[in-house]
Amino acid sequence: FVMIRRPPRSTLFPYTTLSDLTSPGGGTVTASPPAGPYVSNTIVTLTPQPSNGWTFLEWRGDASGASLTVHLTMNRAETVQAIFGTTLGTTVAGNGAVDVYPALPLHPYGTVARLTAIPQAGSYFGIWGNAASGNTNPLYFPVTSATPTISSLFAALGANQQALTVIPDGFGSVTITPRASVYATGANVSLNAISDPGQQFLSWSGDATGTQNPLTVSMNNSKIITATFTRKPSLAVAPPLGGLFGDGFRLTLKG
Repeated sequence: FVMIRRPPRSTLFPYTTLSDLTSPGGGTVTASPPAGPYVSNTIVTLTPQPSNGWTFLEWRGDASGASLTVHLTMNRAETVQAIFGTTLGTTVAGNGAVDVYPALPLHPYGTVARLTAIPQAGSYFGIWGNAASGNTNPLYFPVTSATPTISSLFAALGANQQALTVIPDGFGSVTITPRASVYATGANVSLNAISDPGQQFLSWSGDATGTQNPLTVSMNNSKIITATFTRKPSLAVAPPLGGLFGDGFRLTLKG
């Protein structure tokens, strides 16, 4: 009688790969041994390599955490992504302040920061500078370069001038017609609150109240108005890291 043992699965399918080893930006990843295919159960060491001005934040996919080295046992196709972040600085000239949302010590590559310029009494917001330009307020700034600094300039109001600042709170935005930072005293301005998909405009607060939308405000004095939107939970499916495979794939859910 002869007993024949079935070979283990790893010898039937002896090679596997890192199907995707990427970063959205801000750095790269090195693998040791270099990219396969690898013999099944090979241990691969991954190390993040941040570019100048960037800092490694975390692993995503088949690796997790923030360790500067991770070890993968290659018993199937693996997908790994390294996330890098950088600082976002602001400077102020004149009498005002800048609110940054989200307020993070390091902003991941590709995320969008919202900067709102808020003038003090007797001043108005003029213009963005350095890494940004224009006078759109709030400013939606995609973080794709290392250590950007955004400057803001505030100036004193002239005679018969009033400043308007509109701050969105929650998931939505506000269109201003006519759009400006400073108006002649008595000018009428229309504010239209637009909620993000699946969200809802709730109310005005600060120097305006109620739920009327659009809202017409008379610039008889300087105003700071907040538009409040809901923060309803939402869920979206991001493109799968590494693609789709017959034996399974990884989906990323963004909430």
